[in-house]
Amino acid sequence: MKRIGKIIQIDKENSDATILIEGNNQSEHYSLNSFNFSPMIGDKAEIIPDGDSFIISNYTDDVLQDLPGHKKVNKMVYILLAFFLGGIGGHKFYSGKIGLGVVYLIFCWTFIPLIISFIEAILALGKTADQNGEMYI
Repeated sequence: MKRIGKIIQIDKENSDATILIEGNNQSEHYSLNSFNFSPMIGDKAEIIPDGDSFIISNYTDDVLQDLPGHKKVNKMVYILLAFFLGGIGGHKFYSGKIGLGVVYLIFCWTFIPLIISFIEAILALGKTADQNGEMYI
């Protein structure tokens, strides 16, 4: 079973590294020979058992993880909120855009936010989701 952890210490004298495993917060020591990259403190590592030894690879989360001004949301939830609660800004609140959600609430009586939310839902249908069904808004 593969595990993900963060490298917290590298001991070049003993040729090993200490990795803090995500989930259980236990630290484990691995030989530097197990790494298929040059480890640095703070790197995330993916630990895969290989018989009696381990293969440790550099682990990268999503490439688009830190997009300023964008939030990762579930595509289907966003689309359903835009269709059914878009007139009052439900999809905007869900995507973390509280200010726009308030604007939608203030102007909901004009039905303009409702029209805009239908357009946003249709545009969201065209966006590609990742393997978890999430997209950036």
